[in-house]
Amino acid sequence: MPRRRNRRPDGAQLRKQHSDRALSLMLLGDFETGLWARSAITALAMRRHPIWPEIAEFGTAKNL
Repeated sequence: MPRRRNRRPDGAQLRKQHSDRALSLMLLGDFETGLWARSAITALAMRRHPIWPEIAEFGTAKNL
């Protein structure tokens, strides 16, 4: 009795296709998560650093 192979008649491997698809989906998820985290960090950083009119309100700016 011949051994069964995991190859289709055209020579492509089914498992390889599924693993490539899963890997691409994982990488896409990592990329999207990275963009989301970066935008959140940027928003927080902008809140931490006051803009110049806010600094002037506290008297730290000199009158020129």
